[in-house]
Amino acid sequence: MTGQVDDLMPAEEPFVDHQTTTLLVKVARGLVFFVYAIVMVSFVFLMLAFLLRLAGANPSSGFVEWVYRNANRSMDPFRGIFPAQELSGKSVFDASLLFASVFYGFVALFLHAGVSWITGWLRRDEFKRAQQARTTDQIQSIPPQY
Repeated sequence: MTGQVDDLMPAEEPFVDHQTTTLLVKVARGLVFFVYAIVMVSFVFLMLAFLLRLAGANPSSGFVEWVYRNANRSMDPFRGIFPAQELSGKSVFDASLLFASVFYGFVALFLHAGVSWITGWLRRDEFKRAQQARTTDQIQSIPPQY
């Protein structure tokens, strides 16, 4: 502090292109939301497959076959972690399916939190810039005093 007028002026903010930053954040939010949607669809298919196996649904039925086929790809990394246990008749408790669906559920929660955080950041940034624009407009509308 030298006591000069320059010491009282706020430091200049480094140049940041807000439009580019906003665009990148919106693209990131879109990508995270896209992955979130895929994970949620996988979660639903895994839960349906688990419930259908637990209920002993007929695997040759069109709907059941469709659910099993769509859950198959999401299930690949988890296949064989736990042995499937036959409960009674056609009913099967597949702990691997349950574990996979719980895992996908946690991933979906994490991604949802990411989308919410990015959206909140974007809204705060837009609000801050709108507030700065209003302040600038108010300052410019004051006539100079001579």
